Amino acid sequence: MAQRFSIANEHIVQTGFYRANLDLSVISVAEGDKQAQLLEIVQQQSGSGIVYVTLQHTAEWVAQFLSSNDINAEAYHAGFDNEKRQAIQNDFMHSQVQVIVATIAFGMGIDKADIRFVLHYDLPKSIENYSQEIGRAGRDGQPATCITLANLDGLNTVENFVYGDTPELQGIEFVVDKIRLELSEQHGPQAQWEMQINSLSTASNIRQLPLKTLLVQLEILAVLRPLYAYFADFKYKFLQDKQQILQQFEGERRTFLEAIFANTQMKKIWGSLNFDNLYQAYGADRNRVVKAMEYLQEKNLIELETKLITEVYQVDVQKLEDTELAQNLTTYFADKEQKEIKRIAALVRFFELDRCLSSNLSRYFDDQQAPEHCSHCSVCRNQVAKLEYSQNPVMPDIQKISAAVQGLDKHLSGKSDYTLTAETYCRFLTGMSVPLFARNKVRQLPGFGLCEKNRYADVREMLKKISHTAFS
Repeated sequence: MAQRFSIANEHIVQTGFYRANLDLSVISVAEGDKQAQLLEIVQQQSGSGIVYVTLQHTAEWVAQFLSSNDINAEAYHAGFDNEKRQAIQNDFMHSQVQVIVATIAFGMGIDKADIRFVLHYDLPKSIENYSQEIGRAGRDGQPATCITLANLDGLNTVENFVYGDTPELQGIEFVVDKIRLELSEQHGPQAQWEMQINSLSTASNIRQLPLKTLLVQLEILAVLRPLYAYFADFKYKFLQDKQQILQQFEGERRTFLEAIFANTQMKKIWGSLNFDNLYQAYGADRNRVVKAMEYLQEKNLIELETKLITEVYQVDVQKLEDTELAQNLTTYFADKEQKEIKRIAALVRFFELDRCLSSNLSRYFDDQQAPEHCSHCSVCRNQVAKLEYSQNPVMPDIQKISAAVQGLDKHLSGKSDYTLTAETYCRFLTGMSVPLFARNKVRQLPGFGLCEKNRYADVREMLKKISHTAFS
């Protein structure tokens, strides 16, 4: 990081990663015993705590399980709307909720000093994630407990998040070609491109988070430079009579508002403002229109809703025309994928260490000042964990997999121009959600998630055994 930001060694201050007040434990537990083990641990704790899980539905049923056993617990994940998440977070911050069962969506901005325990019900994504999540415990300097209930059952789920966030070459080519196409009518060395993340994600079959990473990579390569963003869709309703509003203004300002109202398509109460029609009729600058609408809302004359944020980029056309651009980006994501998979393997090795966990965690982050034996971790208490599968996952037979693949082909035939590849089939079989599947209701097919308990790499190898003309 210092190298990327051109920070010299003499300007680096390292305060250390060792936390003497955190008690770290890794407990090897079979999947069927995790609920009872979790309940026993939580019942022994006092004060507030966080239970981290991988999936949204896991957060909900674990929170329900704890609640049914008289634990004041709430689920928290990105699937809840902003208002609900904010309410749950506020209740936790004010100690009105004792336990939050959360995905990694919970934590950023959480500065509650008296969190007494952090439990990992599922494997974290990496040592970095683990360190960050347990770091939310005991910020008041008082003792805090950090326990991981570990097995290998959820290893495939953690890995699948990585594989699912790796865009395919054709998706990357779609994005690059779309920019080229939309700029084809512009001239000069610099041009502007507008993008809405939802529609681009759907069209390219790249999930939103990796799509944002792709756009960042295009920035790093100086192909794109972000300029500004604006809301493409403005809806409003009148809180006062339209004529009474107009009477409060005179001259050109009143004429301007009349043009805005005239170019609004009203449906019952709410109306949508058509910027293109307004521009043709009045020649109004968009920024002026937005400021006028915000002023009317500030004066409680209208209620305004905005959505469909549009991001505007400046494009270096010459760099965009690089014939190797899409392939270089694909190579970047493939390399990133392998690094993330190696991080997961490093996490498993860390949890199985027979040497002090606190010491090794600190040294992983280049803190050489931590004691060799902390005396407050499970290894120092002679409790070395060995992570195992509760039950070895069985790969479905090749006939079932082949039938599932053929079912996907039949379902998508004529519905999409997207070329199905081995990676597409892998994502289908392992139950990953991608835009192509969402818009074509692929989750309803009987073969979706057929191999969800198997590791992605194993499914990929199995697919190689199937003779299928669509595979590349």
